[in-house]
Amino acid sequence: MQESGGKGNDPMQASESGYNTKYPRVPNGITGPEYSIEVGTHTFSDCLKKAKVKNSSDTERIYLALQGYNYGSDYIEWAIRNFGGYSKYNAQQFSDNKKQELNVSGYGDPSYVDHVMRYVGITFRGGANPNFNNLEAWVTKNPYAQAGLYGQCTWFAWGRFYELYGYDPGFSGDGSSCVKELVAAYPDKF
Repeated sequence: MQESGGKGNDPMQASESGYNTKYPRVPNGITGPEYSIEVGTHTFSDCLKKAKVKNSSDTERIYLALQGYNYGSDYIEWAIRNFGGYSKYNAQQFSDNKKQELNVSGYGDPSYVDHVMRYVGITFRGGANPNFNNLEAWVTKNPYAQAGLYGQCTWFAWGRFYELYGYDPGFSGDGSSCVKELVAAYPDKF
């Protein structure tokens, strides 16, 4: 959906992939939708392997693989080497570096992960019920847990957001403040 809305002759926008051996490796070079899907799924599979995705709950590595699909798999190695993985910040930095290196006005979509994830069902991102075994969401990355506020509503809201979306919601403080901060940060989602 993100690449083409499911339309056109190259719905996966996979023409420039190394798996494309039948058509020119230029934007929209593929003119067969089924072949585009075949090439795109092989390319994404490689990104998942390179990002070392463990399972469908491994959102941080899935996000790394998604951004790698958009930028090319070199991004995955670069992000791991320089930052330990994906972040919105390093996605923007990679794009900026490539624009300068290639002397072009644009390079990929730094917000690709968010743009793709809007099409992904919530059950894929975290299931219908909270998974309290997800240590990052509930303990190690949760600032409310680090402050000893286990069981508080803001602890739960922060953890559930992280579990579902895979990144820090960016709020702090009491529940009312959190809602205002969240809506201000993501007006297109909430």
